This record gives sequence, structure tokens and C-alpha cells, in this order.
Amino acid sequence: MRTKLIAGNWKMNGLKADATTLAKAVFEKFDGIQNLPFEVLVCPPMNVLGYVADIPHKSVFVGAQDVAETVKPNGAFTGDISAAMVKDLGATWTLVGHSERRTYHHETDAIVRQKAENAINNGLTVVICIGETLEERESGKALEVVTRQVRDSRLPKCQVLPLQPIVCWLMSLCGQSERAKFQQQLMLLKCMQPFGLKLLRI
Repeated sequence: MRTKLIAGNWKMNGLKADATTLAKAVFEKFDGIQNLPFEVLVCPPMNVLGYVADIPHKSVFVGAQDVAETVKPNGAFTGDISAAMVKDLGATWTLVGHSERRTYHHETDAIVRQKAENAINNGLTVVICIGETLEERESGKALEVVTRQVRDSRLPKCQVLPLQPIVCWLMSLCGQSERAKFQQQLMLLKCMQPFGLKLLRI
């Protein structure tokens, strides 16, 4: 049976004081629940990742928001953080291929796949994010784009593959009927079935 996952991506938010306060509150909340029916993941920004990972916790996973494309654990790659460095900070998971990375940093499926492979080879659990842009969806290319991303970004040993735009759609389609929302979800399921995947909403 597939395990449910609740994941919180903090994006570019948080300095040491407020990030540790938030992390402690999240850890205390879930550490106090016996036999959680789901897994919990928090992905703070890199400036506080080590601080958050060092806070005692037992029921919540801590992950990075991205890792470098290069397979090298270190080197002349200004601004990049290798998968080995992420693990050294105490994280056990990482996101790759987030829509903001694909859009603002022009990351291709090949780059996302390489990042995922680097992370897995360094013992990290990987969340490969996929999803079309609003423009692609409105032009009728959503199925084509997401199918390509599933095919070209994913690794056979990748553990988690969330369909990112589900959350965006549930917020942006407020003015549309429940039938329209249901049709969008059916489209996503149709895209994933050839790859033996099921819909995961995080």
C-alpha cells in the first residue's frame, strides 16, 4: 500500500530564529502522535537546513529544496550545493525539478533527472516535481507536458513523484465547477498510468 506524504516546502523564507521556532513546533506536533498514517517532510531553505536538521525529532523528515546537477561532491561550482553536502547537513530527502526551478532557472528534464540520480547515489530520498505551466494548460498541452516530464525526469528507483499543479489548480479553479476539477484530475491519472504510477497530492 502506498504511503501518504505531507510535505512542506518553505521556499525562500526563513532566518535562523523563525525557522527553528517553526521547525520545533512542527516536530513537537507530529512527534506527539502515535502511529502516524502518513509521512511528514519539511524542506527549509539552505541557509537554515542544518539548523533544522539538528533539532531533535523522530517523526518528521528534513529535506533540501534542490541539489546541484554536477556529480562531483565538491569543486568550482559557485552557488551550488552538492547532494553530498546536503546529506552532510543532516537532511535525508530533497526536492528536484520544482516548477520554479524549471521556470525561472530553465531546468530541463535531463537536468532534473541528473540531479535526482546524484541525490539517490548519495543516499537521499528524492521528490521529483512535475507539472505544466498555466500557459501550457490553457493551450491544451498539459497532458503532453506532464507525460514528457514523467518519462524524461523520472528514474526507476525514484521513490516519490508528486504532481505539483494539483495544489495550484485547487486554488486557481475556485470559479469553475467541481466537474472541471474532476476532469483535470482524470487527465493527470491518464498521464501517469502508462508508467505504473498513481496520483499523489502533496
